[in-house]
Amino acid sequence: MFFYDFEVFKYDWLVVFIDRFSGKVYKFHNDVDALREFLHLGNILIGFNNYNYDDIILTALVHDRYSNIDLYNLSQAIVTKNTKVPYKLKARAKNIVSFDCMQELQMGVSLKAIECNLGVSIKESTVPWNLNRPLTEQELEDVFNYCEYDVRNTKKVYELRIDYFQAKADIVEEFKINPYNIKKTRSHLASQVLKASQKHLPRTAGLDRLNISYVNKINWNNIPSALKLFYDSIIKDFKNGMSYLTLEKLKLSLDIAGVTHNFGFGGVHGALVAFKTKQKILYLDVSSYYPSLMIAYNFLSRACESPELYKNLYDTRFALKKAKELKEYIYKILLNASYGATKDKYSSMFDPLQANNICINGQIILVDLIQRLKDYTTLVQSNTDGIMLTYNDSDYNKIIEITRNWENNYNLKLGQKILTELYQRDVNNYIYKTANGKISGKGMFKNWDINKINFESNSLSVVAIALKRYYLDNISIKDTINYLLDNDILTPFQLVAKKSNKYDGLAVFNSDTREYITLDHKVNRVFASVLQTWGKLYKITNIGGTFKYDKYTNTPNNIYIHNDNLESMNKSLIDKNWYINLCESYLIENQKIKKGKVTIDNDQLALFDLFDILAG
Repeated sequence: MFFYDFEVFKYDWLVVFIDRFSGKVYKFHNDVDALREFLHLGNILIGFNNYNYDDIILTALVHDRYSNIDLYNLSQAIVTKNTKVPYKLKARAKNIVSFDCMQELQMGVSLKAIECNLGVSIKESTVPWNLNRPLTEQELEDVFNYCEYDVRNTKKVYELRIDYFQAKADIVEEFKINPYNIKKTRSHLASQVLKASQKHLPRTAGLDRLNISYVNKINWNNIPSALKLFYDSIIKDFKNGMSYLTLEKLKLSLDIAGVTHNFGFGGVHGALVAFKTKQKILYLDVSSYYPSLMIAYNFLSRACESPELYKNLYDTRFALKKAKELKEYIYKILLNASYGATKDKYSSMFDPLQANNICINGQIILVDLIQRLKDYTTLVQSNTDGIMLTYNDSDYNKIIEITRNWENNYNLKLGQKILTELYQRDVNNYIYKTANGKISGKGMFKNWDINKINFESNSLSVVAIALKRYYLDNISIKDTINYLLDNDILTPFQLVAKKSNKYDGLAVFNSDTREYITLDHKVNRVFASVLQTWGKLYKITNIGGTFKYDKYTNTPNNIYIHNDNLESMNKSLIDKNWYINLCESYLIENQKIKKGKVTIDNDQLALFDLFDILAG
């Protein structure tokens, strides 16, 4: 197994391989024959975004013997997407047995962003990619060092995601799938196991995506008439010729048990906002909700050869779980991936009607549960497959009786947890502690664990850490900030600023020269700073040769950029008061509620707007 990465220039190409087990480094520069001979040593190549780049470059070089200039033009075609890559070339590249460490990561996560999240150097190569001459010896050495650095970090990502790749390997082995399919996503593997093919679909498939069928066991007396009317109208408008593109964007806001809920084709979500409690909370979630609906009501993709195959996976999974067999997780992955596959137009299981049947009926059935319990509980949150409720101990037995009746009616099973503390900004941002001491956070609270770095997303995690310690450990915001700085834990303070395809670059304002300085890096590690030299961060847009500078959503008034390893960071440059104010502004008790939405009452960083921009 070799980790690898290509760098391609007009007159030079180079590639670095690192043996996973021995750590030995192999470097090749403009020598195809030596590269071809080396490739006989390894069975599996591992890269980052190699399915879309390096595997194609390698195929063109070794199989098709592209010249240097042709390889450069191919590289540019892949990167800029201005020219189509030959289909046959891409098809041949798929024959390389390789893993891609970027596969199924959240959208927009680059290797440089991961390096930033991990707190290591994110410096780019200083050698221009469009040089119209061969590289000098010094430039070649610099690019080799840069390339090797990225390969070593690709190895880190692989080790962090080893369970993901092991799961795919286990699925291939368990179900005797063609080994080449190990390159596919989990939903594709699920379609292989279930022997899915578009030829099994009825001729109307795709044209019937909003001909939704309601589960016949629904007790409509418990369902608000406005909710049924909402979906009935969508079904009717679709049959009358209205585009699904319009209809599937529609949403309904409705009060259910005193909580505003939003319904639509992305699921149902509702929660008390700016809410905190140490009262016991019952957290009910439907065990394997969507797979259970697919089995109980025949909502499996119609592309699958036999629904019995899916039922067998389901039964096997829970039998293995009961027996505490580790292999249970393989079946769980396949079951859960099957729903996603019904919405994936590139999957053999693509069947949007069934995806909509699952989603809409799932919402309505969950509302039925809420309505049945509302006289004995206070709803705190509902979200796709579960609900949180406060209750009195005297009503617990009645609540359990109601849930069992609901389970029996719909042939579903509820799991339950008792929470002892909950701090909730809204439905997407909360942290809780269970009766057995387990802590779980979502959204702004996700990165609460001071000892765990989230390699996919680690921007301003100081907020999650400080709020968790404030609420669950009774530690002040100021003390947490000081603790992190005193112990040289600097990663939580970084703001990961990424250049988006929506604009042409990033710039910082120099307060001394009153000029905008364009940043060379696509990913930058930004800190609030006590220095006055650098102002705010800006996005650059080139409009007909005129540059427009728009403030990068509420970044600090004075920033410091440190793209080297964080161990070399001068922590005295960090403006700790800015971070204290930032964290305090997101305390639950400091939130303002206006028309059911949460806002902050100061001029600090709009953290959640920023998260949206960074993700984009």
